[in-house]
Amino acid sequence: MSDTLRGTTVVKVGDRELTLKPTLGAVRKIEAVLGGLVPAFQALGKGSVDGVVCIVAAGAELKAEQLDELAEQVFQAGVQDVAFQLIPYVSFLLKPSYKDEEPGEGNALPAAAL
Repeated sequence: MSDTLRGTTVVKVGDRELTLKPTLGAVRKIEAVLGGLVPAFQALGKGSVDGVVCIVAAGAELKAEQLDELAEQVFQAGVQDVAFQLIPYVSFLLKPSYKDEEPGEGNALPAAAL
């Protein structure tokens, strides 16, 4: 579920719900680990547990000691089920000035992400 005014996204990982905030800090963490937002899309498409964990952890501002538990939860919930929920969030990070649209609405994925 995405908040269309701020790009905030609630992601369900098993029984747990995490709120991801679209911040510059989250973008910089994703860039540092995955190499950018387009590689983040690629990680989602590949079903990368670590890629999903990176994006969720960056958006939810989780601590390093929480990552192993999150990885297990992502694995148990199904990495593709969680990854699918992250597409609007990462899309919004690419262009946060879209304030009147649902994140990802009307915007195709970058060709490199396909």
